[in-house]
Amino acid sequence: ERAVVPGAVPAVKERRSKQPLSTASSSNSDGAASEATKHTVGETAVQPGAVVATKERRSKISPASATAKDGPSNTKKDEKGVGTPSNKQSNLADDGYEVEPEDEVIAVTGNDVISPTSISMYPTDEKQTFVTAAADIHDSEVLYKPESFTKPESIVFEGDRSLKMKDLYDIPDEELAVAVEVIDDEEIVDAEEIDLDKQKEKMKKYKIIAGVVIVVVVVIVAVLAYFLTQDEATDTSTPSPTASPTSSRRVQNKAVLEENVSQASALDDISSAEYKAFHWISEEDKSGVQSTDQNFLQRYVLAELFYATSGENWGTDCYPNDARACNEVDFLDVANECKWHGVICDDSGAVTELHVVSRELAGTIPEDLFLLNDLSFLRLSDNSLSSTIPTTIANLQSLTQIALSGNSLSGTFPTSFYDVSTLTLLQISQNGFSGNISSDISKLQALAGLFLFENSFSGTIPSEIGLLSSLNFLDTYNNKIKGNIPTELGQNPLIRLSLHSNQLTGNIPSELGRLTILNDLQLQNNKLEGTIPDEIFNALNLERIELQFNSLEGTIPSSVSKLQNLDTLLLNDNYLDGTIPSEVALGNKTSVDLKKNYFSEVSCQTIQSLKLAFCDKFCATSFSFPCPCCDSCEDNDTILCLSR
Repeated sequence: ERAVVPGAVPAVKERRSKQPLSTASSSNSDGAASEATKHTVGETAVQPGAVVATKERRSKISPASATAKDGPSNTKKDEKGVGTPSNKQSNLADDGYEVEPEDEVIAVTGNDVISPTSISMYPTDEKQTFVTAAADIHDSEVLYKPESFTKPESIVFEGDRSLKMKDLYDIPDEELAVAVEVIDDEEIVDAEEIDLDKQKEKMKKYKIIAGVVIVVVVVIVAVLAYFLTQDEATDTSTPSPTASPTSSRRVQNKAVLEENVSQASALDDISSAEYKAFHWISEEDKSGVQSTDQNFLQRYVLAELFYATSGENWGTDCYPNDARACNEVDFLDVANECKWHGVICDDSGAVTELHVVSRELAGTIPEDLFLLNDLSFLRLSDNSLSSTIPTTIANLQSLTQIALSGNSLSGTFPTSFYDVSTLTLLQISQNGFSGNISSDISKLQALAGLFLFENSFSGTIPSEIGLLSSLNFLDTYNNKIKGNIPTELGQNPLIRLSLHSNQLTGNIPSELGRLTILNDLQLQNNKLEGTIPDEIFNALNLERIELQFNSLEGTIPSSVSKLQNLDTLLLNDNYLDGTIPSEVALGNKTSVDLKKNYFSEVSCQTIQSLKLAFCDKFCATSFSFPCPCCDSCEDNDTILCLSR
């Protein structure tokens, strides 16, 4: 029935075990319970179950400051009935540590709980060791700490050891523990002996097995990766980029593009070329270009051109006529875009020329090409581009040359291009353009070359073309143009006038004889009438005249002899008559064709004199229709073949 003050057991850390209190004092097993039996008060052993959740804080102090006193100690009781020492006692434990319990403790013996308010002190033997008597507390109060408890000033016990209640702290109710009798023997686990050598051997085997498994997994992954790579190599298609998480670079790029591109909404359409280019420059481009860089927009625009024209299927050829356009790297390379195939920049790094010719571009021309502010030459010829020419390109104030021939472009030619006053070359031949040639073309005062051939233009040739004082080349052949040949064309400094294969009518304007630098005149395959104007032969630089397949009549003017540089004269399939002037047989001519006309009968002697030294080659090089041979004068057919 004796209770022990908790402080009398130093450094006891309890393990809450499920075993009867009656057996705790006799246990010799390792652990906290066994350690507790080594501390006694008088002749009484302390049972582990009698101490609940006791924790001590021990601090090192100087032994010299402690005073040990033996013998009885006079005590007196305070108002609470708690014994206090009449003189100061040392706070040192045997090992030189001051014992300062951290928590206020409620001790239990059997079914009785001892609270600090019920502790009193009295001497029990010669050693003046203090113990306490305990008052009974009902079982219903075992798990609860009365709120009316007060902390005694101090409790002195066992010689120089003391426990100051002011250093105690409250213990939460949930930390109280009471030993419980173990009923089921199965809950007690017996320790078993472990062979460390065998354990190490097992661990070694496990490591070997794990290593083998890892190697096998790595080999399998490598094999799978190889075959997947091979499959991707055979797939020529480039998957469209998908939406990616927002990043600061992406946000900044989009903000800049939304302020500049023609269709900002397309930046959110993952199937559009605008989005693909935006995604590439934001997520995949390793060049490190930033939205604030000078070349950011032009790099984006070139990437948009790549995606808009199926760049993944482009051919490898580059434009052969300009070595500057045949660079070493292709589009979307990490290198600066000025080094990409077909891209030419000035000294400041701005794109000035774009030559992507004969590379199998398929798709549409992106509207955002107008963002290439310094672009002067746009050449996308001989590809498979479709749709129309974006009107936004007309905003390029530095643009001087457009070459889009050999594609599948269609629709009407945008009239906005007639406002590009800097334009010197307009080459949109071999497409599917339709509509009329606008009279606004006269605004292009710098235009030197107008190439509209092999389209579906209709209407007439506007007379305003005659106002183009710089026009050297006018090619409108193979269209559906009607009407007369404007006499105003005689005012242009034309070098080549090619209007053949249309539906032109009327006479050949004599004003064409004013074209002093004209060397190529092609008016064949129309519905021209009348005679060949004698003035034509005043264009002394003419080297080629093609008037075949018309309805011309009359004779061949003898003034043809003026053309000392004439190389080709094709007058076949007309209604010409009369005699053939000897001047047409000039020895410098490469090709002369007068067949299917109505010339007067010509003897073999005349033929021989016209062909001069070429009589021996006449039959071998004649056309497939009936033609007199120089060694036979029986066939006086009016169809005359004359060709080297």
